Amino acid sequence: MTAILQNLFLNNWQSKIAALLVAIAVWYLVKSYQSASPIRTTPVPGEAPVTDPPSLTSPVPGPDTTALPPVPAP
Repeated sequence: MTAILQNLFLNNWQSKIAALLVAIAVWYLVKSYQSASPIRTTPVPGEAPVTDPPSLTSPVPGPDTTALPPVPAP
């Protein structure tokens, strides 16, 4: 039994310590990103709608264009 435990812990100990350090680094990185407040540079669908200025989205009716009346329901 002790030979099995010695074999389990003492063989390839450098690789095991390196893997443990990498796992701790990844855990810390994920934890730090989860606790930080989100900084969003692009809008997320379903949140606040992005509104463009009206002059860029639809033409304003002027003397050369007329607004159409609403279509009556059948």
